[in-house]
Amino acid sequence: MFLVHLMEFCLLFMTGRDLQQISGNDTFKAGYLSSREIKELVPSFELQQKYHDLGVPTIEDILMFISGSVREVILDVKVGPPLYEKGLAGNVVSSYTKLGCKNCVVWAKSDNIPRDVLRLAPDATINSGPTKCTNDGALVAGILSEQVGYIVMMDPSTGTRTQLLRMRGAWVVGDYHPLIDEKLVKVLHARNKKVYAWTVDNEESMKKMLIERVDAIITSNPSVLKRVMQDAKTQCLEDGFSLSA
Repeated sequence: MFLVHLMEFCLLFMTGRDLQQISGNDTFKAGYLSSREIKELVPSFELQQKYHDLGVPTIEDILMFISGSVREVILDVKVGPPLYEKGLAGNVVSSYTKLGCKNCVVWAKSDNIPRDVLRLAPDATINSGPTKCTNDGALVAGILSEQVGYIVMMDPSTGTRTQLLRMRGAWVVGDYHPLIDEKLVKVLHARNKKVYAWTVDNEESMKKMLIERVDAIITSNPSVLKRVMQDAKTQCLEDGFSLSA
């Protein structure tokens, strides 16, 4: 998953935490610096010792490098001052369209971004027409976008879960993993939506997500997740279950 900030209508692959770590200044905000100022930052001595040629690439740099070698790229769009959502969705769509990236999924905590992407993307509704069979055998038909998702999380102002089914046309739902249970997965799969769990970094939570049959797990520890998945596969085979390819 890649995180995107808008800088003077230049999309940079970074987070606010990344910027603070590179600069050594924990008060820096990405939106208040120009793209030139960010690129001219001198990394701290510790980072220079740990990483070579450290810099901040644009989202186009990253998509050119990675999109052809992975099944899917998630663009997690961050909204912040001073531009907030102004022009952001259009720039994201322009970037992946120009590069011919067909395996990008765009989501954001702000619903305005994916809604704008649905409106702007020329081929956002590429998964339309035929009836499909969901994981639990239900047949559904309709138009869903394989390039757009929305986020389900705890609303910090109310302490309740944000609405589960709320964006017609979005194919992916990024769910905060402690909220995921069997009922949630069944509801979303019945609507032919994919359940992506974020951000799952410990083994027990990874095992739970596999049991709940989520469609994707987003993690900062891919090697741990790979081992957990391999262990689960081995256990199934030892118990006499066959696994489909």
